[in-house]
Amino acid sequence: PPRQRAGQARAIENMTNTLAIRFAADDVVAVHRAIDGMEQTLMALVSRGDAVAVEDPTVPRVLDILDRIGARVISIGWHDDGPDPRELMRALHAGATTFVYQPNGHSPTGRAVTDEWLEQVAPLLRRSDALVVELDLFPLLHPVRKTLGTRMPEATTLVEGYSHSHGPDMQAAVVGGPREVIERVAQQIAYSHRWVSRVLQDTLASLLTSAEASTQVAHAAVEYQRRHTLAREWFAARGFGLAPQTSAPEPRSGSVERP
Repeated sequence: PPRQRAGQARAIENMTNTLAIRFAADDVVAVHRAIDGMEQTLMALVSRGDAVAVEDPTVPRVLDILDRIGARVISIGWHDDGPDPRELMRALHAGATTFVYQPNGHSPTGRAVTDEWLEQVAPLLRRSDALVVELDLFPLLHPVRKTLGTRMPEATTLVEGYSHSHGPDMQAAVVGGPREVIERVAQQIAYSHRWVSRVLQDTLASLLTSAEASTQVAHAAVEYQRRHTLAREWFAARGFGLAPQTSAPEPRSGSVERP
Protein backbone atom coordinates (compact mmCIF):
# COMPACT_ATOMS: atom_id res chain seq x y z
CA PRO A 1 0.00 0.00 0.00
CA PRO A 2 1.17 3.58 -0.67
CA ARG A 3 1.14 4.50 3.03
CA GLN A 4 3.33 1.50 3.92
CA ARG A 5 5.79 2.31 1.12
CA ALA A 6 5.94 5.93 2.27
CA GLY A 7 6.66 4.83 5.84
CA GLN A 8 9.41 2.47 4.66
CA ALA A 9 11.00 5.21 2.55
CA ARG A 10 10.88 7.66 5.49
CA ALA A 11 12.53 5.16 7.85
CA ILE A 12 15.29 4.40 5.34
CA GLU A 13 15.88 8.12 4.72
CA ASN A 14 16.17 8.82 8.45
CA MET A 15 18.63 5.97 8.97
CA THR A 16 20.65 7.06 5.91
CA ASN A 17 20.89 10.59 7.31
CA THR A 18 22.16 9.17 10.60
CA LEU A 19 24.87 7.14 8.86
CA ALA A 20 25.84 10.23 6.85
CA ILE A 21 27.36 11.56 10.06
CA ARG A 22 30.02 8.88 9.60
CA PHE A 23 30.24 8.68 5.83
CA ALA A 24 27.98 8.95 2.81
CA ALA A 25 26.58 5.41 2.54
CA ASP A 26 25.08 4.60 -0.85
CA ASP A 27 22.30 2.64 0.83
CA VAL A 28 21.24 1.13 4.16
CA VAL A 29 19.25 -1.88 5.32
CA ALA A 30 17.79 -2.79 8.71
CA VAL A 31 18.82 -6.03 10.43
CA HIS A 32 18.18 -7.75 13.78
CA ARG A 33 20.89 -6.32 16.03
CA ALA A 34 24.50 -5.82 15.08
CA ILE A 35 25.66 -9.45 15.10
CA ASP A 36 22.92 -10.35 12.63
CA GLY A 37 24.17 -7.47 10.50
CA MET A 38 27.70 -8.86 10.65
CA GLU A 39 26.47 -12.31 9.63
CA GLN A 40 24.46 -10.97 6.70
CA THR A 41 27.32 -8.74 5.54
CA LEU A 42 29.99 -11.44 5.77
CA MET A 43 27.73 -13.93 4.00
CA ALA A 44 27.35 -11.38 1.19
CA LEU A 45 31.09 -10.69 0.87
CA VAL A 46 32.94 -13.86 1.87
CA SER A 47 32.95 -17.30 0.24
CA ARG A 48 34.27 -20.62 1.50
CA GLY A 49 38.05 -20.64 1.38
CA ASP A 50 38.45 -16.84 1.27
CA ALA A 51 41.11 -15.30 3.50
CA VAL A 52 39.76 -12.68 5.90
CA ALA A 53 41.90 -10.38 8.05
CA VAL A 54 40.30 -10.05 11.50
CA GLU A 55 41.33 -7.93 14.47
CA ASP A 56 42.60 -9.94 17.45
CA PRO A 57 40.95 -9.99 19.91
CA THR A 58 37.49 -9.58 18.45
CA VAL A 59 33.86 -10.40 19.21
CA PRO A 60 33.72 -14.23 19.39
CA ARG A 61 30.54 -14.40 17.32
CA VAL A 62 32.40 -12.88 14.37
CA LEU A 63 34.81 -15.83 14.41
CA ASP A 64 31.87 -18.25 14.69
CA ILE A 65 30.29 -16.70 11.60
CA LEU A 66 33.48 -16.91 9.56
CA ASP A 67 34.03 -20.49 10.67
CA ARG A 68 30.51 -21.41 9.55
CA ILE A 69 31.13 -19.76 6.17
CA GLY A 70 34.38 -21.70 5.82
CA ALA A 71 36.66 -18.66 5.58
CA ARG A 72 40.36 -18.69 6.47
CA VAL A 73 40.96 -16.19 9.29
CA ILE A 74 44.23 -14.23 9.50
CA SER A 75 44.54 -12.59 12.92
CA ILE A 76 45.69 -8.97 13.19
CA GLY A 77 46.85 -8.05 16.69
CA TRP A 78 45.66 -4.83 18.31
CA HIS A 79 48.13 -2.15 19.39
CA ASP A 80 47.25 1.00 21.33
CA ASP A 81 46.29 2.92 18.17
CA GLY A 82 44.56 0.11 16.23
CA PRO A 83 45.18 -3.26 14.53
CA ASP A 84 48.86 -3.64 13.58
CA PRO A 85 49.37 -2.15 10.07
CA ARG A 86 52.36 -4.43 9.40
CA GLU A 87 50.36 -7.54 10.21
CA LEU A 88 47.51 -6.21 8.08
CA MET A 89 49.86 -5.61 5.15
CA ARG A 90 51.17 -9.19 5.43
CA ALA A 91 47.59 -10.50 5.51
CA LEU A 92 46.72 -8.52 2.39
CA HIS A 93 49.81 -9.87 0.62
CA ALA A 94 48.67 -13.36 1.69
CA GLY A 95 45.41 -12.83 -0.19
CA ALA A 96 42.99 -11.43 2.39
CA THR A 97 40.00 -10.01 0.51
CA THR A 98 38.20 -8.52 3.52
CA PHE A 99 39.28 -6.73 6.70
CA VAL A 100 37.00 -6.92 9.76
CA TYR A 101 37.50 -4.70 12.80
CA GLN A 102 35.88 -2.39 15.38
CA PRO A 103 37.00 1.24 15.03
CA ASN A 104 35.26 2.49 18.19
CA GLY A 105 34.63 0.96 21.60
CA HIS A 106 36.54 -2.17 20.71
CA SER A 107 35.21 -5.24 22.48
CA PRO A 108 36.78 -6.46 24.73
CA THR A 109 39.48 -3.79 25.24
CA GLY A 110 37.47 -0.55 24.91
CA ARG A 111 40.05 0.99 22.61
CA ALA A 112 39.48 3.10 19.51
CA VAL A 113 41.63 3.64 16.43
CA THR A 114 43.43 6.94 16.01
CA ASP A 115 43.42 9.36 13.08
CA GLU A 116 47.07 8.47 12.46
CA TRP A 117 46.14 4.79 12.20
CA LEU A 118 43.37 5.57 9.72
CA GLU A 119 45.77 7.62 7.56
CA GLN A 120 48.31 4.81 7.58
CA VAL A 121 45.94 1.93 6.87
CA ALA A 122 43.65 3.44 4.21
CA PRO A 123 46.33 3.47 1.44
CA LEU A 124 47.24 -0.16 2.19
CA LEU A 125 43.65 -1.25 1.75
CA ARG A 126 43.13 0.85 -1.39
CA ARG A 127 46.15 -0.71 -3.10
CA SER A 128 44.91 -4.21 -2.31
CA ASP A 129 41.28 -3.65 -3.39
CA ALA A 130 40.23 -5.30 -0.11
CA LEU A 131 36.80 -4.63 1.36
CA VAL A 132 36.33 -3.34 4.90
CA VAL A 133 33.63 -4.36 7.38
CA GLU A 134 33.36 -2.18 10.48
CA LEU A 135 31.39 -3.23 13.56
CA ASP A 136 30.28 -0.48 15.94
CA LEU A 137 28.31 -1.69 18.96
CA PHE A 138 28.23 1.77 20.58
CA PRO A 139 27.76 4.23 17.69
CA LEU A 140 26.03 6.98 19.67
CA LEU A 141 28.15 6.74 22.80
CA HIS A 142 31.53 7.92 21.50
CA PRO A 143 32.70 11.51 21.99
CA VAL A 144 34.72 11.03 18.78
CA ARG A 145 33.75 8.42 16.21
CA LYS A 146 36.29 6.95 13.80
CA THR A 147 35.79 5.15 10.49
CA LEU A 148 37.64 4.23 7.30
CA GLY A 149 34.43 5.10 5.48
CA THR A 150 35.35 8.78 5.27
CA ARG A 151 38.50 7.83 3.36
CA MET A 152 37.24 4.89 1.28
CA PRO A 153 33.41 4.80 1.30
CA GLU A 154 33.34 2.75 -1.90
CA ALA A 155 34.88 -0.22 -0.03
CA THR A 156 33.58 0.20 3.54
CA THR A 157 30.47 -1.40 5.01
CA LEU A 158 29.44 -0.25 8.48
CA VAL A 159 27.32 -2.29 10.90
CA GLU A 160 25.84 -0.22 13.74
CA GLY A 161 23.90 -1.56 16.72
CA TYR A 162 21.74 0.51 19.06
CA SER A 163 20.87 -1.80 21.94
CA HIS A 164 23.52 -0.24 24.19
CA SER A 165 22.25 3.30 23.60
CA HIS A 166 18.50 2.65 23.31
CA GLY A 167 18.06 -0.50 25.39
CA PRO A 168 18.07 -4.27 24.75
CA ASP A 169 14.50 -4.17 23.41
CA MET A 170 15.75 -2.23 20.38
CA GLN A 171 16.17 -5.37 18.29
CA ALA A 172 17.16 -3.48 15.17
CA ALA A 173 20.49 -2.40 13.75
CA VAL A 174 21.63 -0.83 10.50
CA VAL A 175 24.05 -1.88 7.76
CA GLY A 176 25.23 0.92 5.49
CA GLY A 177 27.69 0.88 2.63
CA PRO A 178 28.16 0.46 -1.12
CA ARG A 179 24.89 -0.13 -2.96
CA GLU A 180 26.02 -3.47 -4.40
CA VAL A 181 26.77 -4.84 -0.92
CA ILE A 182 23.53 -3.56 0.60
CA GLU A 183 21.51 -5.02 -2.27
CA ARG A 184 23.04 -8.45 -1.60
CA VAL A 185 22.26 -8.18 2.11
CA ALA A 186 18.70 -7.02 1.42
CA GLN A 187 18.17 -9.91 -0.99
CA GLN A 188 19.38 -12.43 1.58
CA ILE A 189 16.96 -10.99 4.14
CA ALA A 190 14.07 -10.91 1.70
CA TYR A 191 14.31 -14.66 1.10
CA SER A 192 14.51 -15.58 4.77
CA HIS A 193 12.58 -15.17 8.04
CA ARG A 194 14.95 -12.42 9.22
CA TRP A 195 13.25 -9.33 7.85
CA VAL A 196 12.82 -6.48 10.33
CA SER A 197 9.39 -5.11 11.19
CA ARG A 198 8.61 -1.79 9.49
CA VAL A 199 7.18 -0.60 12.80
CA LEU A 200 10.48 -1.30 14.53
CA GLN A 201 12.45 0.33 11.72
CA ASP A 202 10.31 3.46 11.91
CA THR A 203 10.65 3.49 15.71
CA LEU A 204 14.43 3.35 15.43
CA ALA A 205 14.47 6.07 12.78
CA SER A 206 12.30 8.29 14.96
CA LEU A 207 14.54 7.76 18.00
CA LEU A 208 17.65 8.53 15.98
CA THR A 209 16.20 11.87 14.87
CA SER A 210 14.42 12.80 18.12
CA ALA A 211 15.95 15.69 20.08
CA GLU A 212 14.54 14.33 23.35
CA ALA A 213 15.91 10.82 22.75
CA SER A 214 19.27 12.24 21.67
CA THR A 215 19.49 14.23 24.92
CA GLN A 216 18.81 11.10 26.98
CA VAL A 217 21.45 9.16 25.04
CA ALA A 218 23.93 12.01 25.58
CA HIS A 219 23.29 11.87 29.34
CA ALA A 220 23.77 8.09 29.24
CA ALA A 221 27.08 8.53 27.37
CA VAL A 222 28.37 10.87 30.06
CA GLU A 223 27.36 8.41 32.78
CA TYR A 224 29.05 5.53 30.95
CA GLN A 225 32.19 7.64 30.64
CA ARG A 226 32.08 8.47 34.36
CA ARG A 227 31.83 4.79 35.29
CA HIS A 228 34.55 3.95 32.78
CA THR A 229 36.87 6.46 34.42
CA LEU A 230 36.12 5.14 37.92
CA ALA A 231 36.82 1.57 36.78
CA ARG A 232 40.14 2.60 35.17
CA GLU A 233 41.17 4.43 38.35
CA TRP A 234 40.27 1.41 40.49
CA PHE A 235 42.35 -0.96 38.39
CA ALA A 236 45.26 1.48 38.04
CA ALA A 237 45.38 2.00 41.82
CA ARG A 238 45.85 -1.74 42.20
CA GLY A 239 48.73 -2.00 39.78
CA PHE A 240 46.96 -3.13 36.62
CA GLY A 241 48.49 -1.93 33.37
CA LEU A 242 45.93 -0.13 31.18
CA ALA A 243 46.06 1.15 27.63
CA PRO A 244 46.45 4.95 27.69
CA GLN A 245 43.92 5.53 24.93
CA THR A 246 40.36 4.24 24.94
CA SER A 247 37.08 5.27 23.33
CA ALA A 248 35.62 6.72 26.53
CA PRO A 249 37.74 9.57 27.93
CA GLU A 250 37.07 11.26 31.24
CA PRO A 251 33.84 13.31 31.15
CA ARG A 252 34.05 17.03 31.60
CA SER A 253 32.61 18.13 34.90
CA GLY A 254 29.06 19.37 34.55
CA SER A 255 28.94 19.02 30.78
CA VAL A 256 26.69 16.93 28.59
CA GLU A 257 27.72 16.88 24.95
CA ARG A 258 25.84 15.16 22.20
CA PRO A 259 27.96 12.28 20.81
